[in-house]
Amino acid sequence: WETFTYYFRGNSNVVIPLGRVRPVTAEMAAHELSNITARYKRLWVLYWAETEPDPNRYVERWLNANTYKASEGYSGTVRVAVYAVPAAMSNQPDHALDVRFGDAIRLTGYSLNGDTVAPGDILQLALFWQTPTPVTARYKVFVHLLGADDRIVTQVDREPGGGLVPTTIWPPGQAIIDRYGVAIPSDTAPGRYRIA
Repeated sequence: WETFTYYFRGNSNVVIPLGRVRPVTAEMAAHELSNITARYKRLWVLYWAETEPDPNRYVERWLNANTYKASEGYSGTVRVAVYAVPAAMSNQPDHALDVRFGDAIRLTGYSLNGDTVAPGDILQLALFWQTPTPVTARYKVFVHLLGADDRIVTQVDREPGGGLVPTTIWPPGQAIIDRYGVAIPSDTAPGRYRIA
């Protein structure tokens, strides 16, 4: 915190440290993050040495369940993730599906927060999964935004649950809500696009 605020030259009112009390509890993370997400539409989160203050990753788990992670990457040893805060959260699919991937994985539906996005926005997609039996392999999900020529405009590829809910730990019969934020490039032309 001290190092970041020393070098950060932006508006210090939007810099909010978490994990001041160690270790972070699930209740503390939920309380602090509920207050933060009530005030902001987008979050840039810096994860650094997170196993010390938050060994159970409660902050990241809460964010993955309640926001839409659009990107993450590293700057040195600091992981930077960008999250979109939804205006409304759907915990049930708006569109029912019954798509099977082999014998073990079933896509039961999806929800899309709005069908119109602008360049620079984050498309918010929730996928609803279920498995009747334990899954023995770890699978990744890809979400691609395709243009009229079926070329990929942008994409997100990762394991479910923001990378924290791999298919090998899915309980049989339980619904898995898997949220994806897809950052729309600022130079994206107006038009109709397809999600794959």
